[in-house]
Amino acid sequence: MSSEAEKKNDKNNKMDGISTPQSTPKSTPQSTPKKPIKTPTSSSSKKKRTPRKSESSPAKSTKKVCACGRGMACAGMTQAFRLLGDVRCHFVELPRFRENPPSFKYQFRNNMRASYIRNLAKCNADLDTSEFEDVKKRRFVAVHHFQPQVVKAFYENPMTASKAHRVPISITEHEVKQMGIKMEEEDRILSVNGNPTGGFYFVPNYAPTDVHQDLKDLVRSKRLVSEAKSAPPKPKEVQFPSYSKKKVVDKKKVVDKKSILQHLQDQRKQRERTPKKGRGR
Repeated sequence: MSSEAEKKNDKNNKMDGISTPQSTPKSTPQSTPKKPIKTPTSSSSKKKRTPRKSESSPAKSTKKVCACGRGMACAGMTQAFRLLGDVRCHFVELPRFRENPPSFKYQFRNNMRASYIRNLAKCNADLDTSEFEDVKKRRFVAVHHFQPQVVKAFYENPMTASKAHRVPISITEHEVKQMGIKMEEEDRILSVNGNPTGGFYFVPNYAPTDVHQDLKDLVRSKRLVSEAKSAPPKPKEVQFPSYSKKKVVDKKKVVDKKSILQHLQDQRKQRERTPKKGRGR
């Protein structure tokens, strides 16, 4: 019945001038399906790489504060040395403390830490030493608390000039006498057996009043140098060559002109008075 109805529809379409395509039986292909073609993705459609934590947010540099307890007074001196280009504008880290040190190296650091704290307390009577009981917290000491002649020699030495944020850990007894530095017996280095050695811990024992005076002298010297550079150059004195030698006249032999004329007149009068002698025949 369906085939007859289709034939009638075809006839009607031909009469109307419309041709309909004949339906073809569907075939089930036995071939494997083709892979889909990859379309090129635009730059905007690419997935953006999520940056790591270290890349996205750079590590914030911790603001270093001196552990001396003098607050803005110490920070102002450090800033002044930085503006003047002095090496005493840096900080050094307070030696770490280690409980039950397994070797002499860690015992050395523990003793040096105790010497640092003891000398900082001497320079500032208001320092609360109980804050140093938190051994896990990092603390720093301004370089201007150390002896300046040793610090400058350390930074000017080509062997140690690259160690920007460090100071010597020890100083010998000979250097102490040569530089005229006062060191306490409590800061003497002890050997493994506990015997005193010929060296001292290099500790921050430079008085704040001396630091203030050093700043004044440094500012004065910088000002003199800048004034000398800005001053106009002095005109050079032109010296002409002398072609004739100057005669040296003895002042004792110089006679006044009037006396010379008077002498000549006297001689003339004397000649006129004396008769002339005639020649013999």
